[in-house]
Amino acid sequence: MLLNGGNQITKDFQFPDRQEKEPVLLNVFAAGRSTSSTGMDVSMNGKVTGSLHFFPVAPASDGDFASPDSVRISNILSGEDITLNLKFNGASTDLCWFDYATIQVRRALFYRDKPLIFCDTRNPGEDNIAEYQVNGVITGL
Repeated sequence: MLLNGGNQITKDFQFPDRQEKEPVLLNVFAAGRSTSSTGMDVSMNGKVTGSLHFFPVAPASDGDFASPDSVRISNILSGEDITLNLKFNGASTDLCWFDYATIQVRRALFYRDKPLIFCDTRNPGEDNIAEYQVNGVITGL
């Protein structure tokens, strides 16, 4: 998504059964093009939790077209709803290409009559054995 300086993106996410004592993991990647240093503020639930920094790029050079940056944030948030806000702080003529953001949360496993897809990075390994408890399962069908 292309942003001009001063523009922002806001997106609401709902995570039912989120375990609030576990951190929310956020990854953001973007690239900025400007003749001066610019950046992007990253906020979750109204609080700035991180930022990306873009170095100046000469518009008529054979160098880089844009300056990329990424940020990884781990933050404890309350509630099942998360509002993500990304604000590009460049001038009105500056450009920012927002590439992606990923949000990872830990939730209780609860079956609700549709496929339940999940991953768990805490138990990786070839010979590790993991056991999961899925709530809401009807037995004996």
